[in-house]
Amino acid sequence: MNHTRNSTPKSSPETTRVAVCGDDVVFCDRETRAFFERQGIATLATLCAMRTGDVVTTAKTRACYRIEIASRTFYVKTQDLARARLPIRKLPSYLFRGSPLEREVRAHEMLRAAGFRTPEIVAHGVTKRRFLPIRSAVVTEAVAGHVDLAQWARTPEANDDDRARTSFDCARQLVLAVHAHGLVLAGSKYRNLLVPATGCTDAHDIVLIDQPNLARSTSRRRRRKDLELLDHDRSRYGRGR
Repeated sequence: MNHTRNSTPKSSPETTRVAVCGDDVVFCDRETRAFFERQGIATLATLCAMRTGDVVTTAKTRACYRIEIASRTFYVKTQDLARARLPIRKLPSYLFRGSPLEREVRAHEMLRAAGFRTPEIVAHGVTKRRFLPIRSAVVTEAVAGHVDLAQWARTPEANDDDRARTSFDCARQLVLAVHAHGLVLAGSKYRNLLVPATGCTDAHDIVLIDQPNLARSTSRRRRRKDLELLDHDRSRYGRGR
């Protein structure tokens, strides 16, 4: 899936504070909040109940929609445990680590602090009950001219063998750079790497998305797992290149 219009790191107290109670959604600026208020989707309850736009993914408790507001494209990801129960095996993770969407916000901050490109988070929030995140949401803005690497591998541009090999090599260089900063992704799949629609010539061109399991670690096993995920997708999408 595509994400955010502008992936240049910026510092803002509003975008780094996580709302922990009520239907409070933290927006990056007043203008963006006004856009969502005019659509009637500026609270956690209304975001989680939203059924407009294009469906990207849906699951028992989670959903992702792509919507257009004022000529801007946003991705709205929500999780609503009030709608369906969470499997018992997942409860410890949610209680001690937070929802995947909360963790995605934290990963966004860690990656940007290390100098990596990520989606621009324009809004986020969470409602908790007895420490369990009942509702959570993250809203990002689409990165113009980018597609995920798995999708790019199916485009006519990927028929150019040299361009394809360079793009796949850039993905590996990016993950190695993440490791050099003492981080592991556990989400190094091609679908989580946005590249320019024309292909990638520099690892810095890649935007990292959907990384709730990012962690500080120098574990050889966890680093090897990141590279194995890359190798699997290169075999799957790379057509032997």
